This record gives sequence, C-alpha cells and structure tokens, in this order.
Amino acid sequence: MNKAIEKKTKISEGLMRTVKTDFLKAQLVKPHGNFNFIIFMYLILKSKSARIQTAIRLRSGNMFLSTVAQLYLKLFFIEVGKNTQIGEFFFLPHPRCIIIADNVIIGDYVNIGQYATIGGNFKKTKITDTGMVQKLPIIGNNVIIAAGAVVGGPATIGNNVIVGANAVVTKDIPNNKIVTGNNNISTRHIKVDNTCGKYKYIN
Repeated sequence: MNKAIEKKTKISEGLMRTVKTDFLKAQLVKPHGNFNFIIFMYLILKSKSARIQTAIRLRSGNMFLSTVAQLYLKLFFIEVGKNTQIGEFFFLPHPRCIIIADNVIIGDYVNIGQYATIGGNFKKTKITDTGMVQKLPIIGNNVIIAAGAVVGGPATIGNNVIVGANAVVTKDIPNNKIVTGNNNISTRHIKVDNTCGKYKYIN
C-alpha cells in the first residue's frame, strides 16, 4: 500500500471511530455494547441530530463530502469552520442556528446548545503562556455551552465548565466553574459528568 492510500485509510478509520464515539455520547447506542453498523445506519436515516453530527465530522473530508456536508448544515443554519478542531464525544442536543468559527479548538465531551456562537471578537488577540498569539476561543473538556450563549475572542474555557444560557464570555474561565450573564463567574465549583449535560457541585 502506497503512502497516499495508507494516509487516506487512516483518516477514514479515524473519522469513523470519532463518529462512533459521538453517538455513544449521545446515548443513541449503549455505551457498554459493541458498535452496531446497522444501528448506526438506522440512526443516520432516522435522527436529524445524528445526521448533523456526522456532517460536522465530514465537513473537512474530501471536496465532495465536504461540499455535501456544508450544504446540509446550512439547511439548519449551522456553520462550522473547516479547520475547527473538535474532540471526541461532541454533542448538539438541539442542532439549529449554531456558529463555530474557523480555527476554534474544542475538547472532548462538549455539549453545545442551539443559537450558540463561538467566534472572534473584533480581531482581539492575546499572547498565551507558550508565546503563541490566540485570536479565537479554546474550549476545554467536559464543557456545556447552553442555548444562546456567546463565547468570543481569545477566551480560554477550562475543563468542567458550564456557560449558562444567553451568557456572554470574552474572558478566560477557570476549571470547574459556572459562568452566566456578562463574564459573571460563580464562586462554587462543579464537576461535569461524561454524559449529556449532567453536573454536580463539589464545594
């Protein structure tokens, strides 16, 4: 097998593995069972959420798949940048009117509600601890971004964070916090479970 074919095969296998884990996150397939391809195809045909999540994964594939995926997403007013990095177990419970700008970085176990926007903030930038220039949000692991929330500019959202409904976040949010309103960070700490939106207070 030449290197070009081997690379495409690895990309295809990685894409399918990631799509499978997304469905496990959505609890459309039992997490403790083996992945069933028949169930997978049934969900693609039956579930709008499943089709949209698959389209998001395919948007950065080859030209044909990318074009079809982007056109399908536009039907639901969903925009996801081609170079946006999205971790595993990505879930959109109500997939409609969502904008995620190009080059945004999203971790694992991230749940994003409808009418949410994750993008730039009038070209604002900051220098990270590693000396890199950050222009767009970086979202950690186990994060819930509720309906109508806006995360803008070079904001880093930590792990185990909930961004409340209609919140506006333009600053860094530390781990294990809830943020509401205009960058209003709670004093209590939380732990977000690896399920669809469950969390608990830890102090």
